[in-house]
Amino acid sequence: MATKKVKVQVVKSFIDRRSKRIHAVGDVLNITDNRLAEIRKVDPDLVQEIN
Repeated sequence: MATKKVKVQVVKSFIDRRSKRIHAVGDVLNITDNRLAEIRKVDPDLVQEIN
């Protein structure tokens, strides 16, 4: 079964540990629920879900 994707907006700039890309404040990302959980483990305030 395919993993559900969510749309999030970056609230605090961060460097993605996997891709080494810099995500700036305001960037919109389409990520999986699992990836969202990984990011929130590091800092719950890095991203917020949007519709």
